[in-house]
Amino acid sequence: MQSTQVSAMRATNFAVEGQLRCAYTDDATYFEPAVKKMIVGKDKIIAWIDSIYFNEHIVRNEYLNPQVHVNGGGDFALVAYNLNTYVLDEKGKEQLNCAWNTSHGYQLIDGQWRIVHSNWALTRTATEETAS
Repeated sequence: MQSTQVSAMRATNFAVEGQLRCAYTDDATYFEPAVKKMIVGKDKIIAWIDSIYFNEHIVRNEYLNPQVHVNGGGDFALVAYNLNTYVLDEKGKEQLNCAWNTSHGYQLIDGQWRIVHSNWALTRTATEETAS
């Protein structure tokens, strides 16, 4: 594995550990299902995240199928993965809370991998597979 891929994976680990908000650039962009219009700017992204995501009942996150694509110059990486979050049901058993398809565009800025774009999509948005 190239050192840029290792660095990108470290950036992913940084994000995965709940530090995503610190990684955004000042002019980052953000999409997710609850947003009608793209959010632009770190402060606006963090304000949005703080306003809507507060599930303290999540007991486990499961990160699946991580992929890292690094450009030839080694200063841009696309990181994609599936994220499943779990909560406890009324009997104390884990149950799937939400399943996401997630991708982040990272740029190497002053030796640090920073998020320039973040996209979150629900893995299951319909009861049947359809294309439109």
